[in-house]
Amino acid sequence: QANLLKSFCRSLANKSVGTVRCKIMPSGWEEGNTYRFDSEREFQGKAALLDVHIYKSVAEAVEKLNSGTLAVEGNCCVVKSASDDRYYLLYEGDKKAEVYNRLYIKPEAPDEPMQTGMMG
Repeated sequence: QANLLKSFCRSLANKSVGTVRCKIMPSGWEEGNTYRFDSEREFQGKAALLDVHIYKSVAEAVEKLNSGTLAVEGNCCVVKSASDDRYYLLYEGDKKAEVYNRLYIKPEAPDEPMQTGMMG
């Protein structure tokens, strides 16, 4: 849909119809914006689980969220992956801290730098 809108905007801009303003809003749903849960009780009552018979992968949910055919409340949802039978929290890109805080998820600690050289 975004490519179609870009083409439409370009076609209008090439015609002498005055000023055309088209702004393509970037979508915040990405496959990398996930957190894996170990069990269903970790998110029950905190985030909505998408229908497991319809949404069987994070990629499928991201596609539907970005296309606008799926909308969720709270900037997040949970998808059960059919391929590995695990639950994945999916959140909008700029909402990670807000969602983690609401679901009591501790942010991952950055990797510690490795100490090299001689110790002593």
